[in-house]
Amino acid sequence: MAGLWRSLGDLLYPPRCLMCEADLRLLRPDLLFCPGCRDELESDAESRCQRCATRTNWSTSQGCAACSGSRLAFAGVVTLGDYQGLLRDAVLKMKYAQEEPLTLAMAELLWRTHAEQIVGWKCDLVVPVPMHWWRRLRRGTNNPDLLAGRLARRLGATCLPGAVRRRRATRPQSSIPADQRSRNVRGAFRLAAGYELTGARALVVDDVLTTGATCNEVARVLRAAGVASVHVAVVARAHGQPK
Repeated sequence: MAGLWRSLGDLLYPPRCLMCEADLRLLRPDLLFCPGCRDELESDAESRCQRCATRTNWSTSQGCAACSGSRLAFAGVVTLGDYQGLLRDAVLKMKYAQEEPLTLAMAELLWRTHAEQIVGWKCDLVVPVPMHWWRRLRRGTNNPDLLAGRLARRLGATCLPGAVRRRRATRPQSSIPADQRSRNVRGAFRLAAGYELTGARALVVDDVLTTGATCNEVARVLRAAGVASVHVAVVARAHGQPK
């Protein structure tokens, strides 16, 4: 019966690739991506820094040439790849409320690609980078919330979308020079009342990491609240020197 209902659903609403809208009825793909799109989204074979996910041929747990001198409140980053091509297109689409299926599929892809490393971090909390309430009201969604919820489910951890709040509406990081981004988000986040996080290990989730200023500020708030360690998971890594 389950197969019958699925076939009927495919007849009425033919499944299509979440990126290129190719007909998937005969392909039976995983995660609702056609083989071509999935191959491109998973094509990142670059060696990356364990600490900041910058493309590099050499790094240690202390970082690479790009980040070893940076004061980062997080210990490591995983990503699907560079913020370009189809991955960039996916991140931009994810910003709209109607693209929730795409956001969840990208979370699944991130999990399947880096499950072993994420599990190895032993995180018991997953915290999405929060959006200011006014911007969320206008956009209708905060895709890091969806990404974090799905990763927490896979990890068997607690998702805390309300643990960190934005104090003020900062300028979009993409609209300002890289060397001003840390200043833009400094003091922009706070721990919400009623959360006891001492000794926890947290995974901070966002869609894109460039200089790392935003994730670093969220991680700093968590560490100040007693969190023992913070790691980061993002869909894409844009070019930018960690600060």
